[in-house]
Amino acid sequence: MKRAIPIFAILAVGYAICIAHFCIKPVHCDEGRYVTDSRALLQIETGKLQLSLWSGPGYPLVLVPLSAMSLPLTVARVANAFFLFGALIALFASFRRFMADGPATAAAFLVGMYPPLFNDALNAQTEVLTFLLISLCALCVLNVSKNNRLHKPVALAAIFAFAFLALTKILFGYVLLVALVVSAGAGIVFKRKYWMHMSAVLLGSLIVCAPWLGYTWSKTGKVFYWGTPGELSLYWMSTPFSGEYGDWHAPEEFAVQPELALHHKAFFDSLSRFDPIRRNNILRSTAIHTIMTHPAKYAGNVALNMGRMLFSFPFSYTPQKTSTLVFVLSNLWIVAFFPVALIATLRRWHSVPDEIKLLLLLVGIAFGGSALMSAYVRQFTVLTPVVFIWFAFVNARLINVRLAGFQSDAREDPCLVRQE
Repeated sequence: MKRAIPIFAILAVGYAICIAHFCIKPVHCDEGRYVTDSRALLQIETGKLQLSLWSGPGYPLVLVPLSAMSLPLTVARVANAFFLFGALIALFASFRRFMADGPATAAAFLVGMYPPLFNDALNAQTEVLTFLLISLCALCVLNVSKNNRLHKPVALAAIFAFAFLALTKILFGYVLLVALVVSAGAGIVFKRKYWMHMSAVLLGSLIVCAPWLGYTWSKTGKVFYWGTPGELSLYWMSTPFSGEYGDWHAPEEFAVQPELALHHKAFFDSLSRFDPIRRNNILRSTAIHTIMTHPAKYAGNVALNMGRMLFSFPFSYTPQKTSTLVFVLSNLWIVAFFPVALIATLRRWHSVPDEIKLLLLLVGIAFGGSALMSAYVRQFTVLTPVVFIWFAFVNARLINVRLAGFQSDAREDPCLVRQE
């Protein structure tokens, strides 16, 4: 760890310099909403709290000190370098479970050089913070139980890490609920203490999120409602028209894309007379009806959506971009190694520890949920900490490929012992 930290710090400083240099630009994409919500949080004592339901309060909470001091948005963008530094330390600690310090440091450093991650770091948005939180959650999952005993400090850290993750990326609120049900079921059926321990952690995380769920209930009248973007995203994913691939579009595009306007403008114009809650209900019912009517087209859109998550391609009415090659080259090796890791994992499933199984469950639910609604490459990028940890485990414990010059001195760990 002592050797790794300076290396990661140098990389983080490089990130900060590059971000500060490239990010002298106007407010981009969702940045304005996060800043507005952070300022709204400063008014919480007045009893006039008004937050956007489009996203959770996690990232705006991080921006509160910056808004309180009226710091420029560039500072929030540069903060991504510090999030990266924390993520690399967490990943190093996770890799260290399966390999020696040298390979673990090299692996974490290469993760820091992952081009899609740098692309996300250029904006004051949730992705790099989410990357950090998922790295911390994964580390907690690997360490929450020792010799069938709950490690309470790690469990407490896991509760808040998972809760903050759900408040930052609201998809994970639903992921936590499904994982809680599966974990509780596995604990009861297989009588494994680890699954019961994680059930308690996941339940605790959802309880921490109760104030946000109470706020959304007060605004929408809906129970366990995390945010509003899902309905619109599902609508675009359900599109039955040829030449449209399920990617999200803003109404402003109708003015510049005649075919898009022909297919959707009249429908969106009809929604303008409804309040946001009624509008979302109509979007959801329309999307479900379209999916039921055109299931094959929706299945094709889901497949293409996975392509966008991995390679940032294809997009409706949009020609191939040269930037797509960056994502193809960055993720092609992941796609290539995936079947190898999957086959090795399934063939030796009984040798795979519960910790790894839970990580695979979490990332599987998140990836599957993202694939069903309009998504982009950033939705996959935030999941890669778990993917990289899984690949490290498969390489070290299932197929045992070693790098020349490195000898594993990873500590024997109950997490890695065959579970009968």
